[in-house]
Amino acid sequence: MPTVNKKAGEQFILSGTVKNSGDVTINLGIAVVLSGPKTYGMSVKDIGNLSPGQQYPLYYVEKVPSDAPAGTYDVLVSAIDRNINQEFQRIDTLWDIIVSLPTKKIELLSVSVS
Repeated sequence: MPTVNKKAGEQFILSGTVKNSGDVTINLGIAVVLSGPKTYGMSVKDIGNLSPGQQYPLYYVEKVPSDAPAGTYDVLVSAIDRNINQEFQRIDTLWDIIVSLPTKKIELLSVSVS
């Protein structure tokens, strides 16, 4: 599984293409979900009506939540029927984000004691 390393609060980009492979038009909304030590649902982005066979390019700039604990998070895409505001499918992108906590560290470069 491909991975990307991020710190809590850092930005990540999800891009790709979604296709309506069903046989009815969908008033589609898409949300990115991070699932790991905690689960985070990002805001829903409206795609609009997607006819059977129609494709739509995805490009989302999101942030790893600033309170995200360190760990590995699956990056999922949640498909929402905006007519009833209900998730009808959750798809694993097969990407992981490895979140590390910011490191507090100093170096002592020069010391003199008399």
